[in-house]
Order: sequence, then C-alpha cells, then structure tokens
Amino acid sequence: MTEFAKIPPTALGMVIADVMPMLEQAAATDGCYPVDHYVRNLYQGKFQLWAAIEDKTYQAICLTEVLSYPNLRSVNIVAVVGQDHTNWLGFISDIEDAARSVGIDRVEITARPGFKRLLKDYRMTAIVLTKELNGKI
Repeated sequence: MTEFAKIPPTALGMVIADVMPMLEQAAATDGCYPVDHYVRNLYQGKFQLWAAIEDKTYQAICLTEVLSYPNLRSVNIVAVVGQDHTNWLGFISDIEDAARSVGIDRVEITARPGFKRLLKDYRMTAIVLTKELNGKI
C-alpha cells in the first residue's frame, strides 16, 4: 500500500540519497532551477518535501513552497516527479488538508497540460507561455 508523508527538514539527511534521482529529474524537466537549489531550499525549510512510499521505495515526490500574497497565502506545488500517478496523485488532498489546517487559502500548481484533466477540482486561472531565447533547453 502506498503511503504519503511530509518529510521534515531534520529527516532529509536520511532520505536525500533515495530521492536525489527524482530531484534531478525535476531539475532537468523544469530547467529553471538546478538540483542544488531544490536541495538547499529543502534543508532551509523554504521548500517542503512530500513523498509517496510503497514497500520502503519512493514512488513519487512533491516539492511545495508557501507563498504570501497581499490578499492570501498559497501553497505552490513546485515540482512533482514519480511513476504511475494513479497510485499517488490522490495524495494531493493531503497537501490541501495540511495547508488548510495552518490557514493557507489556496493551492496552486504550474504543471503540464495533462494535469488539468487529472485534477478535475482545480480550475485553470492562467497559462505559462515560454520561449527559449538562447537554445539552452
């Protein structure tokens, strides 16, 4: 059975090697941040690490950050990486519940278009358009 857990910064040292391949995949997919940015922000508590674990194996990870806007606070899902989303995508409700319990008003996700059909109770409020100018990505 797949379990979902928030990994506190104090426990990162015990799991970082296990999740590093997924952090590297997130960095490679996104292209905005190098993996050391993710790791540094996790250790500093600026990002939160959530993990789907089955039989002591990490099936997926999710990185979140809390954003403060003038009118509300939001949890931004920074990155999601994993195998077979049908086993863990429902755990986003755990993130929602945790956010709600500390007075967070919203969850926001910048994701590939396919997530829109998977997350039916989310609405599209914007799109992100990018144009590479230097051929890096």
